[in-house]
Amino acid sequence: MNKEKPSQPIIQKDSIFSLTFVVLALYLLLDFLPKDLSIDVEGIQWLSFSILNLVLAIYVALQIKKNPDFFYFRFTSVAFLYTVFILICGVSIVVAENKEEGVMAFSKLLTTYSGGLLLFFISQKKQNFLLNFSIFISCILFIQSIGILANYFKLLTNNDFGTVSTILSGNAGNQNILASSFLFKLPFLFYGLHYLKNNFKYFLLTTLFTTTFVLFLTNSKTNVISLILFGFVAVLFYNFSIKKSVKFKSLLPVYAIIVTAFICSKLIPFEQEVIIQENTAYDNLNDYSGTRLFLWENSIEIANKNPLIGSGLGSYKIESIPYEAKNRSDWRISKYAHNDFFQIAAETGYLSMLVFVLLLVLPFYFSVKKVIKKEVSEEEKWIAFMIILTAIGYGFDSLINFPLHRPITQIHFILFLFLIHYSGFLNNKVVFNIKSQYIIGCIALLSAITLYPNYKNYQSLIGQNLVLSDEQTLMLSYDEVNDALPNFPNISALGYSVDALRARYLIRDNRLDEAKKILWKSKSDNKNYRFNESLLAEVYEKENNLDSLLYYRKQCFETWPLYQPFYQNYLVALKNAKDVNGINAATNYVKKYNKGEDLADLNSIIKQDLGDIKKVDSLQNSSKLSTPTKTILNQEMVDELIRLNAQFEATPKEEWKSILDVSLKMHKIQPENAAYNCNIGMAYFKLNLAKKALPYLKNAYQSNTMSDGLPEFLLGICYLNSSQKEKGCKFLQEAIAKKYVVAPEILANCN
Repeated sequence: MNKEKPSQPIIQKDSIFSLTFVVLALYLLLDFLPKDLSIDVEGIQWLSFSILNLVLAIYVALQIKKNPDFFYFRFTSVAFLYTVFILICGVSIVVAENKEEGVMAFSKLLTTYSGGLLLFFISQKKQNFLLNFSIFISCILFIQSIGILANYFKLLTNNDFGTVSTILSGNAGNQNILASSFLFKLPFLFYGLHYLKNNFKYFLLTTLFTTTFVLFLTNSKTNVISLILFGFVAVLFYNFSIKKSVKFKSLLPVYAIIVTAFICSKLIPFEQEVIIQENTAYDNLNDYSGTRLFLWENSIEIANKNPLIGSGLGSYKIESIPYEAKNRSDWRISKYAHNDFFQIAAETGYLSMLVFVLLLVLPFYFSVKKVIKKEVSEEEKWIAFMIILTAIGYGFDSLINFPLHRPITQIHFILFLFLIHYSGFLNNKVVFNIKSQYIIGCIALLSAITLYPNYKNYQSLIGQNLVLSDEQTLMLSYDEVNDALPNFPNISALGYSVDALRARYLIRDNRLDEAKKILWKSKSDNKNYRFNESLLAEVYEKENNLDSLLYYRKQCFETWPLYQPFYQNYLVALKNAKDVNGINAATNYVKKYNKGEDLADLNSIIKQDLGDIKKVDSLQNSSKLSTPTKTILNQEMVDELIRLNAQFEATPKEEWKSILDVSLKMHKIQPENAAYNCNIGMAYFKLNLAKKALPYLKNAYQSNTMSDGLPEFLLGICYLNSSQKEKGCKFLQEAIAKKYVVAPEILANCN
């Protein structure tokens, strides 16, 4: 490696037109892509990522002849490790249960890999562009954070709190991903703060405030902890590495701004805290069973079945279901293990995980060595410091979340790898050299290969958005659904077969033979989810085929014993078959999992009279909010409640209009039911119709059947939002008396 110390960074006009600067800038601009009509913004992001890789590869190929620095590509140890990781992931598809899903997942990895190779290639030309690039990144952060804050405060002004989580997600997909993308940009901002003076420095300090303010508002604990670690590492860096002429007091404005941003994020109006509190209560009742530790244990068990190559890339959402299903009271899956290292091990084996760990650990190790060396220039130490911070931020995020699977965070991963190559810290570990035309040709080819699957994924996500929004009403025609959904990928964003989405419309149209054919063919798409089996049960129920109905109801129930609609449907089928032993066996099966006390009581509904049931106690509602009262219903009403309850459970938790529609139908059958009244009140409140919510919440309150304090809490915040402070505070006190946790910020309004 060249021992010559680089010169002091300066702002160079020509660097903003350099190849390196332009390529890096274009990748970062993917942050601004809109969600469009897709159910997930990642669709357009992955597709645009592929297109950009191909365009840039062609552009770089045209620049090769003009620049002798690009004659060879130095295949370093980092590039080698990254390539080994990609190859192992690709080979693992051979053992994947759903190979199409494996191909889809591999396409995303190849997209990132192609971008990484391209950045490796251009990093070989040394240019003094980092200071300009830090200003560019700061501009991106400023524009993003100011836009989010403007929309956020607009919500506060208009008392419109229903879209807070959407606002704080930006274009990233969710709040954690946005917070991670902000955090990964901060090392470049810190670099600029160190070297820039006057107006530039004031701009960067302002950007630091708006960025950390948004980061704290997202309440992303992972990234807040990483930010604290950044501060701790910065203290060590300044004390033990930077020249003595640079005083530690230069860090004080940075810390002061971050602390101020934290304080400001906590000084938000009480109405916003009401929504945060309410959402927390809601999410706790509908979150996945267990904790991240539970998911990690499951991932390790999956990995242990095939330590060498795992269960196949893209298979986690399939293979994890048997480990989770019997602990869940809802019908959902974990798409990710919330730990990239364990998910890599589960899908592609422990060797692949080790290689991925080395991609983070080796640069961190060599950067630390560079920082503590006295003869190294300040500029090189700063680059090493940036690598250390990024390794900490990305590594910690990988321990808790899933940055490997989101395009925005993957762009920052390849930017991290670029810094390693650019620094030259590991370039003495060159494995071999490749002629530039070969590597650029390879990048272009890989980019072109990823275009098709990424385009089909984007097209599918648009179709899923259309079809899933019609899930409750089924108003679309079969042809509209069939045209909207491509055959690839064959699993939806929610984990069930895309063909099964089509089959629902065939069932609606009584085209039962066609539905059965599609459902049988696609059962292996996600064999463990039981979505196909639940639809097959519907078909056989329509055909009055009791044996087949029982067979598929049993499969659904035994996989998801704590999911109440499956239990109810199975008990009803057993009742119609007059199978007392089967009912007892089902009840005992539920009891094994220690969460089925309420569900087990349902068998009393079925066992009252297997011959001639004249009245049936109401079903225990698996409401998202509470436990219902009991009433007398006829069998037709019971069956309708079973159907509506299954529909209610399948409704996404933020689709308040759909929740309201289903709850109103249930309320019509059983108007005195406290849970239905509470659900309606909650839905109206979420739709900013607090006055409409009040009568239903009063009914729930007056029923005296709900002891958890939820009706009182909801009445309290509805009255507060309706400027009826006295009534609101009265009900909040009643909620507290019933041990309902009310945020102190809310109660502060009653002082």
